[in-house]
Amino acid sequence: MTSAPPREGMASLIAPVLEPMAVMLEFLGLVVIIRTLLSFSLEAEIDGEWPWRRRWREAHQTRVRPHKFQKPLANILL
Repeated sequence: MTSAPPREGMASLIAPVLEPMAVMLEFLGLVVIIRTLLSFSLEAEIDGEWPWRRRWREAHQTRVRPHKFQKPLANILL
């Protein structure tokens, strides 16, 4: 019967596999950050304002509300 390999042996087998994966994850994270920054800058270039400023402006924009005595157009025409 064979015995289980020593811990040092397992670590030496797993380390070469995990090391490139960590480098690729770092690279992937860098690509995601760059794409996010480019997306925000492109949207600001097209719309003329940052995306979060537009959402804030739309949320706080005053809406024209009809006067409480103003009748709807449908009631006036009937």
